[in-house]
Amino acid sequence: MLHINDYPRLPRFQCRALAAFLERHQLHFAEDIDGAVLAETEAGDIVGCLAHQDDVLKYFCVADDHRDEGLGSQLISTLINRLLREYGGVRAFTSPCRAATFESLGFQRLATTSHYALLEFGPRGLDDYLNAVRARLPSTAIPFNAVVLNANPFTLGHRYLVQQAAAHGVQTLVFVVANDHSRFRFKDRLAMVEAGCRDLPGVTVCSGGAYMVSGATFPHYFLKQTDHDALARYQGELDATLFATRIAPALNITQRFIGEEPLSPVTAAYNAALHATLPTYGIQVIELARREQSGSVISASRVRALLDARENAWEALVPETTRDYILTHGLS
Repeated sequence: MLHINDYPRLPRFQCRALAAFLERHQLHFAEDIDGAVLAETEAGDIVGCLAHQDDVLKYFCVADDHRDEGLGSQLISTLINRLLREYGGVRAFTSPCRAATFESLGFQRLATTSHYALLEFGPRGLDDYLNAVRARLPSTAIPFNAVVLNANPFTLGHRYLVQQAAAHGVQTLVFVVANDHSRFRFKDRLAMVEAGCRDLPGVTVCSGGAYMVSGATFPHYFLKQTDHDALARYQGELDATLFATRIAPALNITQRFIGEEPLSPVTAAYNAALHATLPTYGIQVIELARREQSGSVISASRVRALLDARENAWEALVPETTRDYILTHGLS
């Protein structure tokens, strides 16, 4: 007899058992979850699972010898019922071969690559997000340049990238990664970017929502592991495909500006995915050399390291607006 058990917070011993189950089915478990629903035998053995981080479903798997028992639908319906109460909407990050199970339960597919599929379910979705962005724009009849930033925190390097994008077009959209898995919270990062770009003509700063370098489109970005670079490349391809096929056409984005990445293998893999994907949909990728100071590239990670070391040198790497925000809000 099997039991469908919902674990809003998965115990450590269950994480170990889940990792072993997923590895047996060629899925890498990164312990990046909040909870899970498990199909378990009377003896406690896992034969099916569906986990989540925030409102994103992941690690959907059913053992081969239980595939015809309807476990997949039970796992999905159990977890989305809980998450809809908490978040109002759910996204699923899964493999293309498993996407049909989600679609049979009402999920809408947003993007698919050879390795991953992204779907969503709930009263508000991608179209609502795009409508909210469009409402803030002067017009979408003219082409836009786009920049996507985590800005953890917003540095002089980030400002230089935005300045260059603004110099190449009439209007520039700056999207700020919306996840709260960075040192600086989203609301603080968004405020720093808005303050740092306020004097730049034609620049509009928006949230990236759940659709740009998010826990739904690119969960590996927030792990920063270098031993699974293929995962970063494949997930970057999904993020780039969603941007190219759904976001850019809706907002008339024709160019994407990125900074070269000599420091982070994960971000470098993402840049490679953008170069490989976006031009096939008519979107130009413009990669700029990173701005330097004293012979080293300016990076947010360097700013964070100096903040941790209580060294005031971080102030020279950020705009005055960022410095003032960090000091005023006690974030140093």
